Amino acid sequence: MAGIKFTPNQIKELLQNKVIKSITPKMMTFTKDFKRKAVAETAKGKTIYQVVKNAGLDLRLFPKRYLYDQLKSWRKQNLDTLVKRGRPSALDVDLKDLSAEQLRAKCTLQEAEIEFLKKVLALD
Repeated sequence: MAGIKFTPNQIKELLQNKVIKSITPKMMTFTKDFKRKAVAETAKGKTIYQVVKNAGLDLRLFPKRYLYDQLKSWRKQNLDTLVKRGRPSALDVDLKDLSAEQLRAKCTLQEAEIEFLKKVLALD
């Protein structure tokens, strides 16, 4: 955090706060619930500094633009959705959780994809 080092006493005190997920001498991580709350509260008109102060944290612990930059990052993370960006991995979908109708639809889609690829390869 921009040259900030937390003392062992500060770490012990900060860990008592429920909005702190973890802390090391050089870094602090907030909980996802707090991040969501901060994004929601600032959307309603509060400043990030008011939200952090209301959470019981000392504003003097943070460099001037740190909290503002964190809020900007949290907004980009889109914390309210569970949608992952990018291509899902094979582990994201468990076939055991799908219904018979969903499995049939998945098979139909895959069969159509296979037929399309066969036609593309035949053109070459």
